[in-house]
Amino acid sequence: MLPTFATGLIGREREIHDVVRLLERGRIVTIVGAGGIGKTRLAIEIASTYAGDVCFVDLEPLAEGALVATTVAAGLGAELGSASDAIAAIVNLVRTRALLLVLDNCERVLADVRVLVEAIVERAPAVRVLATSREPLRMTGEQTYRLDALSDEAAVQLFTERVERAGGAAYVGDDAHIVAQICRKLDGIPLAIELAAARAPSRSPTALLARLNDRFQWRSGGDRIARRHHETMRSLIDWSFDLLDARQRKLFLRLGIFSGEFSLDAARYVAGEDADVRELVEKSLIVESQARPERFRMLESLRDYAVMRLHDTPEEERAQRAHATYFAGLAAQAAHDFGTCSEDEWRARFEPDLDNFRSALGWAQVHEKALAASMLGALKEFWYHVNIITEGLSRSQVMLASLPLDDDRALGPLLAVASLAWRGGEFRTSLDAATRALGIATRIGDARSIASARYGIGWALFKGGDAERAARELGSAVAEFRRLGDSLRTLLAEIDYAIALKRTDPQRGRELLEAILPVAKISGWPRSVMRIETGLAEYAFQSGDTGRAIELARAVLDTARAGRSVYALAVALVNLASYLSFEGDVAAREIALEAASLARANGIRIAAEWAMQCLALALVRDGHPRDAAQVLGHIDGFVAEVRAEREPTESAVRERLAELLSERLNEAESAAEFERGRNLTYEEAYAVAAGGRA
Repeated sequence: MLPTFATGLIGREREIHDVVRLLERGRIVTIVGAGGIGKTRLAIEIASTYAGDVCFVDLEPLAEGALVATTVAAGLGAELGSASDAIAAIVNLVRTRALLLVLDNCERVLADVRVLVEAIVERAPAVRVLATSREPLRMTGEQTYRLDALSDEAAVQLFTERVERAGGAAYVGDDAHIVAQICRKLDGIPLAIELAAARAPSRSPTALLARLNDRFQWRSGGDRIARRHHETMRSLIDWSFDLLDARQRKLFLRLGIFSGEFSLDAARYVAGEDADVRELVEKSLIVESQARPERFRMLESLRDYAVMRLHDTPEEERAQRAHATYFAGLAAQAAHDFGTCSEDEWRARFEPDLDNFRSALGWAQVHEKALAASMLGALKEFWYHVNIITEGLSRSQVMLASLPLDDDRALGPLLAVASLAWRGGEFRTSLDAATRALGIATRIGDARSIASARYGIGWALFKGGDAERAARELGSAVAEFRRLGDSLRTLLAEIDYAIALKRTDPQRGRELLEAILPVAKISGWPRSVMRIETGLAEYAFQSGDTGRAIELARAVLDTARAGRSVYALAVALVNLASYLSFEGDVAAREIALEAASLARANGIRIAAEWAMQCLALALVRDGHPRDAAQVLGHIDGFVAEVRAEREPTESAVRERLAELLSERLNEAESAAEFERGRNLTYEEAYAVAAGGRA
């Protein structure tokens, strides 16, 4: 979704036309200019009229270049597993889309942006990239558009309109002439004009011009125009800051702590209960969000100034601590409210603070480990539902590495690892973390954490092939979540308990899924419905009703394609490919190829392996039994390595594959190809399975 503004864009008609022409001629355009010159506003205006899909990603809050790809992936709706290649996931998602990707404020993370854009341009031919930065990306194919100041006429129009919006009178006669001088003094920089206009109603134009003349002292040297723009902004912000009273100055500086948007409640917690953010909105020092009520943000140049003034002062530590404490509390609220409303409502409440969660965690992991650890535990569902599993897992593992093995503070990150690792096929990692978490939770008597740990243990055991123990642990988790009155977590645990029963009591498992499907449909959490329908398809296949399994699997796939969960989509593709390949349907190969490609890009290793098993079945039917045997040998080696076990669907596909191979290869030939397959790397096996298409 593109940001919206309360006021229209003034005086940039020619610039809009020029940048649009550049986008028509090439695929990478970077709008370059000084802070406050209006790069973001111009890019959004251009994107709002783009004929194809648009994705806007603001990179300004990012403190680490490593977060560029995961942030863009999340913006595009990609779900990253624990071993994901975020760039590959992005490319896979946009490969065939006519998309305009707007990357705003790239200057702090140029190197990582460059790597990402190069991959997109090379492998996604219908994607165009519009970037904004204080300097070019410096890459092949880039067209740079340097954004200059407003024309004299447009600058006067902007100043006059903003003064009138602030309650001032229209300027006529000599006053209009002085306004033109003011705008020239401000170099036609839109943000500088907005800041000055916010002060204009309280003084005459003549007094305002005199004040600016006193303030602005130019220095020579360097890039004259760029340096002049920088000095203009610095002097104007200095003046605006000096005109604030002591309380307002404290508020302005403390608000610089926030990354991206923040709520009024957060501002009051960090800056004081008497914080009047709207005072700074009236002075154009803070911008109110047009998309979300009671949310605000500080423009990039102003935030840079606030952070610089706050740095190395006692106020900085107090503001950082208050910020981290507030967002630790908000993370706890997200965990508490999980399932109390629909998924869309829950995400709308907490996802806008992703960048604040990140910066709070970054500070707390250094200064307040207990706070960081509790945040990581509280955010375990958040990372999954906003499609950044990789980041949540990585942060949790880094936290664990800094704590003693028997430290109670490890509980939160352990539960996060247990919840996130298995989605990338790291079942042993998940089981180890859940087992450690259960020990700590039992020792301290934390009932909710005990239930979560048992859930993690049960699912990891099921994926590892221990169906009986898995069912016991998952059954315990269901009972404990129910005692706690946690309806959504009860439902989710019940779904996985029912699925786990397919090895020990399939009739009961199927009946349970059928019984809870109506509950899931009214829960507002669509992934739970897909999980149930997927389980019912597997039960149908297991009972020999392959036609019904295919019918259900197609319905799940349609739902998954319309959703945001790449994990759910990969699983849906694998299941449908499995049923079709078992039946010998020629459509299985293309679906399996899509599943394998998607799973590989998103680090969902187990799904990729099962998709390759379907591709092996297609290979043997197409007359390539030796290649098929190599792929099967590789998959068997992987299963043994991670101690996974094929579920009934994957077992049936393997049996059909082994049966066909035995008809085409003798025992010695099969053994030789199996051995070759065990020595293949993941990528080599995929190349063979895909018929040489890596």
